[in-house]
Amino acid sequence: MDNAEIVQWLHANRTEGCTTDSMDCAAANGHLDVVKWLQANRSEGLTTKAMSGAASNGHLHMVQWLHEHTSAGCTSHAMDDAAEHGHLSVIKWLHTNRTEGCTDTAIMLSLKNDHLAVASWLKRTFPLLKPPYVELSWFERVFFPVVLFMQEHYVDILNRETFGENTFNLEDIFNLRPSSDAYIKDWLQETEV
Repeated sequence: MDNAEIVQWLHANRTEGCTTDSMDCAAANGHLDVVKWLQANRSEGLTTKAMSGAASNGHLHMVQWLHEHTSAGCTSHAMDDAAEHGHLSVIKWLHTNRTEGCTDTAIMLSLKNDHLAVASWLKRTFPLLKPPYVELSWFERVFFPVVLFMQEHYVDILNRETFGENTFNLEDIFNLRPSSDAYIKDWLQETEV
């Protein structure tokens, strides 16, 4: 029995009904057959969480269907959540087909989670985006290109002179990284990046 059959059985044999959360969850998990059936047979409807959840999980087919067939709407959370999980195709589709856009959180989360292609696209498309904050601990797990991206586009965030002792610089970042990054650190210091 697949998910749609289970939902249909519950509808026919139970009296508890359905909730918008159930419908949003089905959308977030990409169960298009379930969402289509619920939309046609139930009155609870979907919320903006459906689009955000589908975008967050990279279900472009669901995002497109929700856009075309429901009035649930969307918020900037959809693009922010897609950026957090590196779903560039979803982000591009939302940008082309929706008007909600994204927030500075999108670029912050894409960098935090090492989605450099997403961060680069966001920076080109929305040049005023700037991470609201960056934590040194993120650089324990992100790859060196993200550090270079930060140094190129957001040097003020990595600069103690601008932000005081609560910020950090490349030296701090490399002290967190494996010793294999030592040659890169030395090169950066020689070239005064």
